[in-house]
Formats: sequence, structure tokens, C-alpha cells
Amino acid sequence: MARSIEFIPEEKITKALEVFWEKGYANTSLNDLVEATQLNKSSLYNSFTDKHTLFVECLKTFYAQIQCEYKGAVSCCTTPAIKQLDTLIDKKADKSNVEKSACFVATTCFEMANDTKVQAILTSGSQKMVEIFTAFIERAQKEGDIPKDKDATIMAHVILNSFTGFQQSYMLYKDIKLIKKMAEGLKAYLRA
Repeated sequence: MARSIEFIPEEKITKALEVFWEKGYANTSLNDLVEATQLNKSSLYNSFTDKHTLFVECLKTFYAQIQCEYKGAVSCCTTPAIKQLDTLIDKKADKSNVEKSACFVATTCFEMANDTKVQAILTSGSQKMVEIFTAFIERAQKEGDIPKDKDATIMAHVILNSFTGFQQSYMLYKDIKLIKKMAEGLKAYLRA
């Protein structure tokens, strides 16, 4: 008779995600994952098959969490979209100085560039983020706060890439004032 799983897989995935985020895929050892998840090696393999499968689950979880956060903001239609975008931009700028390592997606893009399965998840996840930001921008255009002649999808890509840039710039310069000025520049770009 097979043993039942005696833990919540999502909790273990979250713990593994933290390790992958901090160390990257290649530098994360099985022992790191065992320590972080508090699972023994056989339980880890029985539950997640291998390191790569666990990493893929972590990447999917990361995107699901961030998309949920942003979708929640989009669904609130009582606040003007431009104010919601401003709030998201400010929050991301503020977060840039508290996250301990580079953007998980950016580092994964570079480290796992030749892994077609990972790249497919990255592309799909990023496309969903672009769609969320495009919805914000289109609503702000209807509300008259962003010029209607601007391409909402291109602007959405600019926002998404700026969020990665905030974190990268903070890691290089350790200057939160710079990041806040970058956020102000992004907000001005949306309105121009």
C-alpha cells in the first residue's frame, strides 16, 4: 500500500522556491532542497520526481502568486486604473530594496536559456503579466488618463521590464532614491 503524503506540497514548493531564487538552479544542491523543505531525499523524489521537476513547479508557483496579486488589483474597478498602476509601480519600487536577490524570472531567463520547458513557462507567464498590464492600460485609456494613441501592449512590456530593472538597479547601486525616481519616470511615461 502506498504511503499518503503527510505534508502540504505547496508549502514545500514555496520553501524550495526561496532556495532556487537565492542560489539559482545550478547552484542549488539536493541537500539545500532537503534542508529547506525539511523532507528527506526519498520523500523529495517521491513527491517531485527530480530537481528539475521541482524547479518547474516553483516557477509555475511564482507566476501564479504574482499574477494573482496583479489580477486582484485589476478586478477592482472602483479606483481609476492609473491610480492602481501608480500603486503597483510604487510597491514594486519599494520592494526592490527588500528582496535579497535578483528577479527570479530574470535570473531564470539567463540561467535556463537552453531549457525549452522552462523557457515555455517563462514566455507564457510573462505573456500573462503583459495581458494583465495591458488591461490596466486600456482601462486607463478609456478613463482618459493615458493617451489613446499609445500601444497598450508595448506599454505593458515596458512596465514589466521596468519592474525587473528596479531590482537590478537597486542591487547595483543600493540607492532607493534612484529607484523611486525611476518609478516616477515610468509613471510619467504612461501619461505622456
